[in-house]
Amino acid sequence: LSSKVLELSLYWQAVRRMDRDYKIFVHLSSLDDGAIVAQYDAMPRDWTHLTSWWDKDEIITDTIILDTSGLNPGHYEVAVGIYDPDTLERLPVVDQAGTSLPEQKLVLPAITVETQ
Repeated sequence: LSSKVLELSLYWQAVRRMDRDYKIFVHLSSLDDGAIVAQYDAMPRDWTHLTSWWDKDEIITDTIILDTSGLNPGHYEVAVGIYDPDTLERLPVVDQAGTSLPEQKLVLPAITVETQ
């Protein structure tokens, strides 16, 4: 059984203790039409390390695997963020200069899916 996957290693650092449990999202979208073709939505570490457990300054690693076996060849973008599952409100995302990013998500460099 062979499967094509996109494996991401995410590193989070808590700037303070949180009293809520937030969910992480990873969206893989086509650059042709913007459609989300694969996604991950869950609590960190596949529901095993809730954000309310994170200590201030703790660095948390989280490996996300997206199935890409059914994707057409083309160019895609990966977007990552955190949101409150009760309100669906995304937490603010800023770049290294402190500038707010659009749609409260970090967009990684585009990837290319070759013929499978």
